[in-house]
Amino acid sequence: MSALRLPALVSALALSGCATVRDLAASAFQRPTLAFQSASIEGLDLEGVTVVLHYRLENPNAVGARLSRLGYALDVEDRRVVSGSLPGGLEIPSRGAAPLPVAVRVRFAAVPGLLGALASKEEVAYRISGDAAVETPLGAVEIPFQHSGRVPVPRMPAFSIESARVVGGALSPGIALRLRVSNRNAFPLPEGRIEYRVEVAGRPVARAATATLAPVAAKGSAAVELPVQVDLLAAGTALAAALQGGSVEVAIHGDAGFATMRVPLDLRGRAAR
Repeated sequence: MSALRLPALVSALALSGCATVRDLAASAFQRPTLAFQSASIEGLDLEGVTVVLHYRLENPNAVGARLSRLGYALDVEDRRVVSGSLPGGLEIPSRGAAPLPVAVRVRFAAVPGLLGALASKEEVAYRISGDAAVETPLGAVEIPFQHSGRVPVPRMPAFSIESARVVGGALSPGIALRLRVSNRNAFPLPEGRIEYRVEVAGRPVARAATATLAPVAAKGSAAVELPVQVDLLAAGTALAAALQGGSVEVAIHGDAGFATMRVPLDLRGRAAR
């Protein structure tokens, strides 16, 4: 063998040896796995709810690994709501495991038609899917994951007419309205606003007005006073019976707003002296 061919032969043997080592390492390598542990619901309010999926990222190999990226997509009621990625950096020890929480926020306003259907829904279906990118000595490994479940949605507050009284005299009559707001949720309602108009005996008697709604405790209720100054020209004889000691039908139309939730109002009662 000539001296000129010897280096080439050595290089070929070295490359073959490296390939053999890589092949042996690859054959012994086991893919890291994601084991689903549980799902929890956190942060339920009028804006949305946070779903936290708890996974266990397991590494069966003799060398450590590192989570470099986690991409996810969220579907609610079979509609894609959001997709994104969470930061990596999680270290998985050799022949060990590390907890991997995946927290995704469901914003109700981002789900078309959901806010209008809250009156008839107590839960909505969701699906979270994605993949975790794990860096290993042999390169990146993509591990898919998917989980489906149901999350509760907030219940719309209930409004009712607690009392309605005709006040004032024949020349300046008014109606003192008291509404009761009941919160059927396990979290408090923030301060809100109500926009309303009033009818007496089927006739509009007051201009549209607004009022502030005080916060309502979880599973609690609160009262809101709505003083109404009646337009005599609009009322006509509608209040005559009530002013003389009888009663008259009162209707309140409009809507109330708490954060992103709008509650339509169509309340009826009777007002008397």
